[in-house]
Amino acid sequence: MYPLIDWKSQALNKEQIIHDFAIDAYMYGFPLVLMDLTRRRGLLSLEQKNQFYHQKVLSTPQFTQVVRPNVDTLYSSAWLELNEGPMLLHVPNTDDRYYLLPMLDAYSNVFASVGARTTGTEEQQFIIVGPSWQGFLPSAVPVIFAPTDTIWITGRIQTNGPEDYPAVYAIQNKYMLERLYPSESLHASDEIIITEQSPTELLTSMDAPTFFQLMMVLMFKSPPYAAIQSPDITFKLHTLGLIPSNGFNFYTLHPSIQRALFHAVRHGPNYIQTASQEILTNNEVGGWSMPLNNIGFYGTDYKKRAIVAMNLFGANIPLDSVYAYNFVDQQNIPLDGKFNYKIHFNPEQFPPTNAF
Repeated sequence: MYPLIDWKSQALNKEQIIHDFAIDAYMYGFPLVLMDLTRRRGLLSLEQKNQFYHQKVLSTPQFTQVVRPNVDTLYSSAWLELNEGPMLLHVPNTDDRYYLLPMLDAYSNVFASVGARTTGTEEQQFIIVGPSWQGFLPSAVPVIFAPTDTIWITGRIQTNGPEDYPAVYAIQNKYMLERLYPSESLHASDEIIITEQSPTELLTSMDAPTFFQLMMVLMFKSPPYAAIQSPDITFKLHTLGLIPSNGFNFYTLHPSIQRALFHAVRHGPNYIQTASQEILTNNEVGGWSMPLNNIGFYGTDYKKRAIVAMNLFGANIPLDSVYAYNFVDQQNIPLDGKFNYKIHFNPEQFPPTNAF
C-alpha cells in the first residue's frame, strides 16, 4: 500500500500535484473504460458473450465499433469472460486465405494473435485461459494465457469484394468457441448499452463520478498485471484515493481530489487529442505519418495507450498492420470526400504487401 499525501502539510504544490495526477489517472483509465463501453454497446444480447458475431458486408462510414476500420476484410468479433472457465477456439482451414484473430486484454493490449502469419491457415484448436484458472488443461492443445478475464477477439478475414462474400461466410461459419468444461453456473453481467453514439462519444460525455466509479469497478474485475502497471501510476492512483472496488464511491474522496478529477474528465479528451496531433506532426514524411512503432502493446506508456485508444482503438501490432495517416493533399488542402485522389508510388518505393 502506498501512503496518501498529507494534504494539510502540502501548502504550495497541492493543487498542481493532484491536477497532474488526475490527468494521468484519466489517461490510464481511458482505454479500460472505452473497452467496456465498446463491449456493452457491441453486444446485442447477453447471450452473445463467448460467441462470435460476424460482419456480413464491408464497412461503411456508419461502422463505429472500431476507429478507422479497413475495407479489405470482414470482421469477426467475440467478447470472452474467462472467469467462467477456459474457452476452446476452433479455426478452420482457410485454404491459404489471409485471416487474423488478435486478442486484446481489458486494457486494449494485444497479447496474442492467431492467424495466417503466426499459426498458419490449417485447421487448428486453441485453449484460451484466464489469469485465475487453476484447473487441469489438456496437453495436446496449444494454450493461450490471457492476462485479464475479459478479452476481445477482433478477427478479420481477407475479402476480395462483394462477389467474394460467400467464401468468407463459409470460413466465418466454421469459427467456433465453446467452454472447455461446460458449467451451469455463470456470473451475472452488467447491462447492455443501446445507443446511436459511438463508444468514444459515450466516454467523452461522461462526468467524473461516472467515469472513475466505472474505472474502479473495471480495475477490480480485471486487475492490472505486472507488465502494464508501474509503481509510479500505482502511487498516483492510491494518492488520489482511486482504490479498485465494486463499491467505490467517488463522493467520499477529498474535495480537492474531486475537483481535480472533474477537471481531468472535462479536459482529458482534448489533452489526448493534442498529444495525438503532436505525434502525427513530429513523425510526418511527405505528408504521411506512421508514428506508432510500438502500437498494440504499450507496457507502461499510458499516454500512447490512450492516444491509440482515441484514434485507432483495436489496433494490431506492427507485424500485422501498418497505420499511415494523411489528412491533406500535396497543396496542403484538407482531403474532401467530394473529390477523387491518386496516390503515386515510384517503382522502387512500392510498399511490400503479403495479403489483400
